[in-house]
Amino acid sequence: MIKPKHGRILVLGAVALVPGRVRHSLAAMTEVRELVEAMMIRVNFVEHAPFSWVGLILRYGERDQESPEYEKIDPQDGELPVAIELDIKSLQNVSEEEVRRRFLQATLLSLIDIGKKFNLPIDDFENTLRQMDP
Repeated sequence: MIKPKHGRILVLGAVALVPGRVRHSLAAMTEVRELVEAMMIRVNFVEHAPFSWVGLILRYGERDQESPEYEKIDPQDGELPVAIELDIKSLQNVSEEEVRRRFLQATLLSLIDIGKKFNLPIDDFENTLRQMDP
């Protein structure tokens, strides 16, 4: 297994597909990454995976996707690149807590999909998602 140079097993980023701004995005992404990466480590998510880490791009767009889009695993650094679209309107003019909640939801949905695709442990992610407010 390739060990990533950055030492992370989850890296979050964002890109806007439509014009607009999402306040609090950097702080929310950092908090979500810390929380979810700790969960991934606890359940040994990447231990038996064909990838070393997940690079998740949150796409600010016009709709909410239920599952991510996949790219090929990078053989040089072991990244599994995935992206999931979020409706930018649901992220604007809301509190930092709501932005964090939406980012957490999208991240958990993505990891659950990845876990199903690669037969990896997802119970903790599913339980956390179920406990979130609708």
